[in-house]
Formats: sequence, C-alpha cells, structure tokens
Amino acid sequence: MSERIYCRRDEAAKILQVSCATIINWVKQGYIKEYRIHKSTKSPLYNIKEIEETLKNPKA
Repeated sequence: MSERIYCRRDEAAKILQVSCATIINWVKQGYIKEYRIHKSTKSPLYNIKEIEETLKNPKA
C-alpha cells in the first residue's frame, strides 16, 4: 500500500509537530502551498513531501 502524500491541515500539523496556526502562517507567508481538489472544497490539502523538502532546504 502506498503512503499518502496529501493530508488535511490538522494531520499535517500533527505529522510536522507544529500547530495548525503555524501551517496557516506558512501558507500566508508563501513558505508552503495549499491545494484544493474542487473550488467548493472547504478544507485545503497539504503535500507533506513538499513541506518536508521546504523545511530541509529553506529559501533565505
């Protein structure tokens, strides 16, 4: 079974051991991206692999 790449904000925060507010701030600052499957989707999704890579190689 393959590992999930996208997850909800609360799941991303738990995996990355930060708060949901931190995830929101990172998006506002352009540090990470959020994705929506449909325009009507209320809950954005986050790519964990992408966030982990950003954290490993931050842009100064």
